[in-house]
This record gives sequence, structure tokens and C-alpha cells, in this order.
Amino acid sequence: MKNIILLIALLAVTFSTIQAQDIIELKSGDQMQVKITKIGLEEIEFRPYGSSDVTVIKLDKHLIKQYRFENSDAPISLYAEKLTNLQVKDLYGDKKVFAIKTQPISLISGKYRLSYEQNLSYNRSMEIELGVTRRTGLFDTFDDEFVGINSTLRYKMFYRPTSIKMTDIGRNPLHGLYVAPVVSIGSSRSVDHDSSYGPQRSPQNVFGALMMDLGYQCVVSQVIVDAFVGTGFSLNSENEDFSFNSSHFSAGKAAIRCGFRIGLNQSY
Repeated sequence: MKNIILLIALLAVTFSTIQAQDIIELKSGDQMQVKITKIGLEEIEFRPYGSSDVTVIKLDKHLIKQYRFENSDAPISLYAEKLTNLQVKDLYGDKKVFAIKTQPISLISGKYRLSYEQNLSYNRSMEIELGVTRRTGLFDTFDDEFVGINSTLRYKMFYRPTSIKMTDIGRNPLHGLYVAPVVSIGSSRSVDHDSSYGPQRSPQNVFGALMMDLGYQCVVSQVIVDAFVGTGFSLNSENEDFSFNSSHFSAGKAAIRCGFRIGLNQSY
């Protein structure tokens, strides 16, 4: 008799484990017992718990306060079955995001930058930047005034891991480590105000550069921070051995640059 009772109890525990349900809590406070089949960027798909109906129901995430799986203390590997329908690109979805950034130390450095970035996909973006440089002897070694303008185009290619983590769901497509081919063109000139003959302007220096940037862009809520370094090939009409070309430093034909940008991003 004891063996029969033990067997029945064991079967009951086994059956309840197999039929364990997930919980979806709505913002209204109501809870639903379900079996979650897919977690997307904008919606969750599930079947009613205990129902013989196999129809899949879709629910917008903005209606959901939170959701819990049958074993909330289980390691992430136990959720693999629930993520089989997800690919890495699904973590980012088709969301369109743009960002406007600037250089935070413009008033000190005299280099004013304004850039606009737009994602093209979950791992690609395009950025265009306009720059104006106006520096005087207050920040320079020499008593020359330096004036320059430039425009820079960057095509960012973000690194995306092949493994899927639930914590990555809904991540901003502008977030992450990237490499970016860079094209920059501009012009600059200096003015010597200490000349006994009055202000002496140098010849207009027209420059261009092809570079490759390596950077990391971090998005926290609406704030976006971008830090990068780059190197490549430079051409200058003045053929100077070493010069500052508004967007980068050049030493002969080599171009070197680094930067830090901060701004705001918005999805639409």
C-alpha cells in the first residue's frame, strides 16, 4: 500500500513538473498561466496553459509588466528551447534608431563637432559629421590662429555575438564594438597675428584622408557615448611633414585620429 501511495505521489510530481506553467503579469495586475513559445522584440507568443487548443496568441510587450518562466532559478541553458525561434538579429528587430552627437570639450579645444548617425540594420550604421575648428594662441604652442572646416563619413560595422542571451533582447542597434571605414575631406589655414607686416595668412591647405576607426559605442537609455581611435592614409595640398588637419593629425602620408562623442538617441 505504501508503495502504491509513493508511486502515485511520484507520478503527480512528475506530471506537475511536465505541465508547469509560465506566468505573464499584465500591467493591469492580472496574471495569466501560459506556455511561452517565442519572445520577440515587440511581442510575446504563447499558448493558454492547460488548453487543448494549440492556437498561438501574440501579445504586445507594452501591455506586459513582467513574465516568469516555470523555473526562474534555472540556468539560462534550460531556456534554450524557448529561444530556438530567435536569431541574433531578432534581438534588435527592425527598430530604426538615430543619434545626434557632439564633442563635449569643444569650448576648450576649439574643435566644434556635430554628427548624425542612423542605423541601417541590426549591425550597420552610417554617420556623417561636420566640423569647424577655430583655435588661437591661448590653446596652442604658437601665437597663430588656426581655422578649418571638414566633413567626415563613417560606415560602422558592429560586432554581434553568435550566441543568444535573454538579457540582450531589445538591445539598441547602435550599441557595441565596431570598426568603421572613414572618409574625411576639408580645408584649413593659419593666421599669424604677430607679424610686423600685419596678419599673415598661410596658403589654404586642402586635405583628405582614408582611415579605419576602431571604437566602442555605449547606449544607456537615451544617452549615447562613442569613443574611437583610427589610422590611415592622408593627402595634403601643402605637403607638410606634420600637420593638424581639422579632422586628424598627419605625419607625411600617415593619418592618425582619436575622438570622444556624446549625445542623445531616439528610436522611431
